[in-house]
Amino acid sequence: MEDIYMLTERLVKAIEENECYKEYCRLKKEVDKDIELKHKLNQFKKAKFALDYNRNSGKATDFDEERYVSALYSKLVVNDIAAKYLECEGKVLELVFRINEAIGSRIKMDLDFMG
Repeated sequence: MEDIYMLTERLVKAIEENECYKEYCRLKKEVDKDIELKHKLNQFKKAKFALDYNRNSGKATDFDEERYVSALYSKLVVNDIAAKYLECEGKVLELVFRINEAIGSRIKMDLDFMG
């Protein structure tokens, strides 16, 4: 098991040393300095999360909800910091998702109890 913990630590270190992750951290500091921008980003991410959650749950999405998320995004990306921040955040999230997907697809666990 110790090997796995060491490999996990190496993986985390590799992510931390990734240029995109470093840029994300730098941009996050910029965003944190601007209360209004941070609020707008959080508003967008919250609305997008709700929309994506509903889609992934099989719930019908409202056109107005989609238009609202799109409008929030359009207002944000005219700001260079916000645009780059969202881009880097998306890339880092995609990386973490792929890592989780690779582990989850290869490590078989008994989940019959879930129905």
